[in-house]
Amino acid sequence: MRPQALLVGILAAVASALMFMAATRVGFSALFFLLVAPMPIYLAALSWGTSAGIVAAIGTVAVITGVGGFEAGISLGLMFAGPAAVLGHQVNLAQPDPDDPSTLQWYPLSRMLFSLAAMGAAAIIGFGMLIGFDMEQMRDQTVELMKELTGGGGGQQLSDEELAAVVGINLQLMPFVMPGFWLMLHAACCYLSSLIARRAGRLPRPRDDIARQASLPQLSLVILALALAGALLFDGSLGLACQVVAGSFFAAFALVGLAAMHERTRGWASRGLVLFAAYFLIILIYLPLFLFALFGLARVMAGRANT
Repeated sequence: MRPQALLVGILAAVASALMFMAATRVGFSALFFLLVAPMPIYLAALSWGTSAGIVAAIGTVAVITGVGGFEAGISLGLMFAGPAAVLGHQVNLAQPDPDDPSTLQWYPLSRMLFSLAAMGAAAIIGFGMLIGFDMEQMRDQTVELMKELTGGGGGQQLSDEELAAVVGINLQLMPFVMPGFWLMLHAACCYLSSLIARRAGRLPRPRDDIARQASLPQLSLVILALALAGALLFDGSLGLACQVVAGSFFAAFALVGLAAMHERTRGWASRGLVLFAAYFLIILIYLPLFLFALFGLARVMAGRANT
């Protein structure tokens, strides 16, 4: 390992760990730091190679473990540091083109998105097992917290039964929605990091036409179908795990659908307004992602996977 890569990895680990600590200790106002905390690891991997990314990931986990304990370090490694190092490594993977050895074939976007969806499902399932996630216990704790937060306010208050029903609905959706948020967070961090690394002249991979190339391997269709079936058929931990897998791959298909929208609207005079409206509605109510997931399914079924 080059000394420069080692130094960059260490600095990235410190930066990432400080962002995570700021997010957890300062509170909701520091949510921004949590959202961008994986970026130093991505930047290290994309700009200085896999070794720097691995050092950054391991260093971040080590710092958080030392400060917050074993469970905090492993949780961070599962949810943020490990996936960032892996995806950063894949971005720089290339091999000589069999038809033209003087050019390189870069690791396809479809496989990177598949890998990200698989890592997201595994990370969240692993995190749930680590903390001993229990739906009933989580419901009771959330209801008590909501009572404390709303107890001092004026106006009409929900009854205990109504509050429990609202909390229950949101918790039922959480295993499906949380993987989608996780996947989009990592996709955004990787994309922004690639822009920065390319601007600095440190990213060897040519710029991808994401709107045209984004897709998923056909295997993703099978995995999503099986996960949805399992979520409907099974209860308990197995049912929750199936929901997580379904949510992760659903979000991946939604990203493919969003890419299709970007490609389809090229050249439109109203493109900016259409894109703004689509993303605004997604942030506001999340439900439009179902429509974009259908678009993504159609693209993948049509064979638009650069595998």
